[in-house]
Amino acid sequence: MHPTVHHPRGTLMDAVLAYWAARGETRAFHPVTRLDVGTSGATLIAKHPEAHAGLARLLAAGAVRKTYLACAEGRLDRSSGVIDAPIGRVSGSIIQRAVRPDGQPARTRYRVVARKAAGTLLMVRPLTGRTHQIRVHLAHLGHPLFGDDLYGGARMLLARPALHAWRLAFPHPRTGTLLRVEAPLPADFRAFLARLGIPLPPHRRGGL
Repeated sequence: MHPTVHHPRGTLMDAVLAYWAARGETRAFHPVTRLDVGTSGATLIAKHPEAHAGLARLLAAGAVRKTYLACAEGRLDRSSGVIDAPIGRVSGSIIQRAVRPDGQPARTRYRVVARKAAGTLLMVRPLTGRTHQIRVHLAHLGHPLFGDDLYGGARMLLARPALHAWRLAFPHPRTGTLLRVEAPLPADFRAFLARLGIPLPPHRRGGL
């Protein structure tokens, strides 16, 4: 999302600021939602502090609905459900999280889109906003995301976590008009699903 010690360049912030500069706009970078490294899809960025404050309030109130597509290893038996398991930091790690009884409350709703023996394509909606929530919860079920080696997923078919921020829905912070955004699956994710024999999800309204 933005430069760090290990990733000083080539971030989304760099790309957005360059895009605005090419349009003759001088703005600061105000991310409202965030994506993990390797996660593709839609994210919400405000163009000025007032919009950021309004969108941040909506996010805190649960009014920003985020729907992901995730491909987990193995075959999930249940067609839908809610994973309700607290998440906390793994001792000795600054990045890794795990389900643990002393963690923060975390709830993730999911619905199966397609199943194959090797993997399951899911539509997933985090109901809380914990770090790595979807990745941790699916690994906790014994079905880590393909490509997510931090949580036990294999990288043979995909070199990043099989997680895509598919849809965003939120009310405009000034007018209240409901806005919807859908980010198409990128080429590497489509090719990966094709190798598993999993059909692409339908483009239809609705979700979780």
